[in-house]
Amino acid sequence: MENETSPSEATRAAEREEAGQPATADRARTSEEGAEAAQSRATFADDADKVAEHCEETNEVGAKVKGEGSIE
Repeated sequence: MENETSPSEATRAAEREEAGQPATADRARTSEEGAEAAQSRATFADDADKVAEHCEETNEVGAKVKGEGSIE
């Protein structure tokens, strides 16, 4: 690349400092977002067992992959 640059030491120092911080949300959820999350949990509460079963099935299939894109 013609315009390739290297990060400065100040940039590297800031990256190291940031990397040591835990991930957090940039803001609290709104009341509307909270209500939507509660509605979603209520709507899909009965699907938890089906989702867990599907996850197990896909893990088993993935464990049997012999090569790129090949499932036997």
